[in-house]
Amino acid sequence: MVTPAKIMEILTKYPPPPPPIVSSIPSLGDLTSVASSNHDEPSNDSVGPVASDDITSALNLARATIKRHIYLLHAYNEIRDIGQGLFGMIAEQKGVRIVEVMEEFRMGVDD
Repeated sequence: MVTPAKIMEILTKYPPPPPPIVSSIPSLGDLTSVASSNHDEPSNDSVGPVASDDITSALNLARATIKRHIYLLHAYNEIRDIGQGLFGMIAEQKGVRIVEVMEEFRMGVDD
């Protein structure tokens, strides 16, 4: 059974997510030209080779972005489960199907 205490426990379990990391993206140049070229040969493009530190920074940024998305998905799933539980409790009290309660609250099945 979903209780107000359980809702508060889940909501406090997930503090606000960290800010987006887009502002911390380093200037990496054109990574596609680096990926397709051999590092032993001189580069023919105007960007030049990208340092391994820049590639490491880009990979770390990608990992941080993935971790943030996973964090947000976990929080979303917990909140959605609480909502589904509440719809179930209301439907049980009214003696109707959950779909009918969702329609009453103008919620679609896919919401």
